[in-house]
Parts: sequence; structure tokens; C-alpha cells
Amino acid sequence: MAHYTLTSRAKRVMCSICRCQIFFLKLNDCGIAMTSALGSAADPLALDERQCYLLIRFHSDCASKCRVGIHSNIRSIHARKGHVLGLATRLEIAEGFWPLNTGLAVLYFPTIKSAVSWMEETPDVKEPNWIHPGLDVIAVPLAAATFSKRPLFVFQNTTIRDPLNRNKYAKEYISSLHQTRSSSEIAACLLVVAGSEVRSIRGRWETDLMLVHQFNNATDMRRWKDSQSHGQHRELLHILSQSIMTVIAALREIKDR
Repeated sequence: MAHYTLTSRAKRVMCSICRCQIFFLKLNDCGIAMTSALGSAADPLALDERQCYLLIRFHSDCASKCRVGIHSNIRSIHARKGHVLGLATRLEIAEGFWPLNTGLAVLYFPTIKSAVSWMEETPDVKEPNWIHPGLDVIAVPLAAATFSKRPLFVFQNTTIRDPLNRNKYAKEYISSLHQTRSSSEIAACLLVVAGSEVRSIRGRWETDLMLVHQFNNATDMRRWKDSQSHGQHRELLHILSQSIMTVIAALREIKDR
């Protein structure tokens, strides 16, 4: 097992998490509203009403079927005030395990309820073999004020080491993440999803903590990766986590009719 030496700031963050504090954050400078550590996970109705990204993980050899399947249902997406952000068939695996030969499509919906409705009520989409059997679909609530069209995504799918305290650790890690981000990081990187409240809709995509960052370009992403606070939080995430999966996806637009 790898051993990590924490920097002084990372140690302070770790200590605050171990003291089992509950954080209450208002809207911060990067336009992200966070809930308390006792937040909406205990209230499924509140979770259902939150904005979300619908993440669809598909076999790469079915990329054309996925593109057509989404494009042919664009009107039903728009009827629910949703948007199609794009599709990536080739993902760069930065660390951890990501199922081989799989791509990713990302849709936005104004509520998790409307995303589930689209999946369960749209005539062809609701079929269990839509696109292909074994499709993985999850809805992740947004932490940002709204969705972004920045095309470069970094997805981090994490399993927390202590399952009994995973929600507490996830929320307090996120709180510390927001408190220590510099203004240059905020400008370069949009943290649009950050939380442990994930709605599984289809398949077996499991996660304790999902982080999704969006960037305008690779330069901004490198600036974020090389930043001091990102390095410190990366150390801490490795301490808390049993496993971390990080993939980079450059989404391509699926054009409307």
C-alpha cells in the first residue's frame, strides 16, 4: 500500500475532518452552493428536485447507437428543459480503473426527477436494451449554480475507505476543497459536481464521492493540475479513499435537429 506524507495544510484539513465538524457554507465566490453535512441525502424529495448531469456510460462499439439514440430523442429532452452537453468515445484514464472500451455521454436536466422521467417514460429509452444491455446510467446533482458548456471534463469516482462515515468525509472534504481554492483556480476550473448523493438509474456504476471539473481547454486543466492546493487535496483524497478513478473526456457536440 502506498504511503503519503501530508503537507502542513493538508494535515490541518485532515484534522478538521477527523473532529467530525459540520460545515454550513453560503454561495461562495465560484458560484457553488454547498449543503450541510446533514444535507439533502436524508431527504430524497430534496435530492430529486436538484439540477443534475445524467451520465451515460456505453460500450465504445455502440457509440453510433448512443449518438442516434440521444439525437432522436432531443425533443423529449428539451420538453423537460434539458440539454445535451456531448459525447466522448475515447477517454484518457489518468488513474484507477475505468471499464475498458467504454465512452460517456453527458446530459443536463433541471431536476433529477425530470432525468429519471426521461429515462423511464420515453418510449425507446425506457427499454432495458436501449443502446445496449448493461448500460450504466447515473444522475449526479450539480453543486454549481447551473450547467456549463465547457467541453473538457475531468471525472473523479472515489470509494471512501471508511464506509460508515463516507457521507461525512465526502461532504467535509468538499468543504475544505472550496475553502482553499485560489482565485486563479476558480477562473481556470469549474467544479460543477461534488458530492456523495448519486442516483443510480440503470446498471452498476457505484461511487461514494463524485467530483466533476470542467475546463475550456487543456491549458486551464494543466494549470489546475499543477496548482498547490490541488496537490494538497490530492494527498488527502488518497488518504481517505480506498480507490480513485480519474478520467478525462473531451466531449463532442451532438447537434440538435
